[in-house]
Amino acid sequence: MIENWIELFIGALVLVSPWILGFADVSLARWLNMICGAVLVLVNVWMIYGKDPGTVVERGAAAPEKAPQRKQKSVRHVVSDIK
Repeated sequence: MIENWIELFIGALVLVSPWILGFADVSLARWLNMICGAVLVLVNVWMIYGKDPGTVVERGAAAPEKAPQRKQKSVRHVVSDIK
């Protein structure tokens, strides 16, 4: 969870870095930083606040069990079922 807060802070820094570092006059660099920073901020805000607390899986926890898969029939069995 703390890594999301760190990435949120980094995203905010990337978003405002053209003005902090003085390259806001370069249009392409400014827009790329603004877009990348905004994406970082939005994704991490979603990761922090958008999760349902009941579905959070902690790191290192066992993966949820998969539903059993149906056994596929061979073509011969499908054809014999049609007859």
